[in-house]
Amino acid sequence: MEMEKIDAEYLEAQFRIITMEDVEDSDDYDELKSAAIKEIKKNLGMLTEIQQRYAKIVLSDIENGILIVKKGKKFMDYIQEYMERIQREKIKNYADQVGLNPDRLFDLYREYTSGEVDPLKFERLKQSVDIERLKKYYNCVEFKARIRFHVELKKYIEERKADYEEKG
Repeated sequence: MEMEKIDAEYLEAQFRIITMEDVEDSDDYDELKSAAIKEIKKNLGMLTEIQQRYAKIVLSDIENGILIVKKGKKFMDYIQEYMERIQREKIKNYADQVGLNPDRLFDLYREYTSGEVDPLKFERLKQSVDIERLKKYYNCVEFKARIRFHVELKKYIEERKADYEEKG
């Protein structure tokens, strides 16, 4: 645990270089920024696999001028924001296809860590589905659609599908 804290502090220290006002005004800012980003990239292995994926997106957006880093905001904050935004987008797309409330699905998705999906919340979410949209999505009768949906929804949450499916 102590090593993870040291690793996180190291990445944050490198990230702070990007936002330092006295560095921004120097002639070497672009070089210092590039060196800091390169150092962060070299040490992304300190993060979890999923954090690494989003960290690369954050760094790419910084390099391409899409993301302007705010002073005092931490690297891990950006990673978390990107992760949540992209997860919400993917979950909304899936929820819209099957006829679920995307906010309710996102809440259940976030609560799941490992083991078991909360059965009561899962059941409530399933019951809230738009059955006409669900039948259309699976192109079958209600009974079969509900069975397929139960299996797919549980798998979607447990396998953290929104974390790993390609953005599109």
